[in-house]
Amino acid sequence: MAFLYDKRTVISTELVCEIAFNRTITNPNVFQFQRSPYCASFCAGRFDFTLVSVHIAEGSRHGEFGTNLREQEKKELVKFIKREARRAQDTVFDPDFFLVGDFNIQTDGDRFFQALTGGDEPRFKMPDAMNSLGTNFDQTKTFDKIAWIPSDEFEFAGKFGAIPFGKVLYQELGQPKNAARKEISDHLPLWAEFRVTELTNELDQIINQR
Repeated sequence: MAFLYDKRTVISTELVCEIAFNRTITNPNVFQFQRSPYCASFCAGRFDFTLVSVHIAEGSRHGEFGTNLREQEKKELVKFIKREARRAQDTVFDPDFFLVGDFNIQTDGDRFFQALTGGDEPRFKMPDAMNSLGTNFDQTKTFDKIAWIPSDEFEFAGKFGAIPFGKVLYQELGQPKNAARKEISDHLPLWAEFRVTELTNELDQIINQR
């Protein structure tokens, strides 16, 4: 797992971590993610933000237990991030969180979608048309998402998409359709564009220094 970034426009804050919960002798049954969300923090001018890469449990092969776990992982993630955001509010390090990755959400509005976007205010949101964006290799599934809590410090520019490398890789004549699966992820990279409208001068300074 890695985060790639353009040093001309953003700077790493050196915060890199996973989200996991402490078990204790008195509380040994603390919830844990099957795959710990991976975080990295950056700043653009005065705007600092944290990217959280997730791979939520799919679980359908394990029946109701598995699908309940899929829902619970989203709820626990959202609860943790909201708690951290409240704790850091009005401090020097006041991060905005962006969630990215495989949420295993199949239908806009289903209980797995609601687990991510529902609950108490403030709520996570995502682009309105993201539920129709194919994000797997064949672009037939919509499991992957980008979500964030709206803030006065940035605004969504209305542009997002997936990088369809499946249209150019593994297209040789006679090559099996699933040849890529053992070599690269079958999930496409997602992107979204945001404006940090009041920080033009700071961004120019960063670019000129690099």
